Amino acid sequence: MKLFAAALAPFALLATCAPPPAPDYSRYPCAEWVDEALDAGWTHDDMPQLLGIMWRESRCQPDAVRRNARGAAVDVGLLQINQVHRPELAKRGFDHQDMTDPDANLWFGRVLFDWYESRGRCGWQPWSKRC
Repeated sequence: MKLFAAALAPFALLATCAPPPAPDYSRYPCAEWVDEALDAGWTHDDMPQLLGIMWRESRCQPDAVRRNARGAAVDVGLLQINQVHRPELAKRGFDHQDMTDPDANLWFGRVLFDWYESRGRCGWQPWSKRC
């Protein structure tokens, strides 16, 4: 029994260790959306790129709406989800205007990212970023 206890002794230290602290994103623009992004399925590894995209696309404004020069294409929300995704949004119970909700926008952005990745492409492609 002493041999067994001695063998487990190094693991006792692991039980008392706290998880590492979450990274500090305070120096990034749009850091106020980190918790929502994590809840939507984004990871800490994604966060620097994601926060940069949010800043570039919407200046961190969840109700941002942008039209192209001809007024035809409309992009909405933090990640500026394009209206071309309306059919996919509808399949999932959303309207394009629902993308002004930060939680829905970040969630659907993750859906897009994962769709591209599952096809062997860069998940950041919808936002014209390279991997």
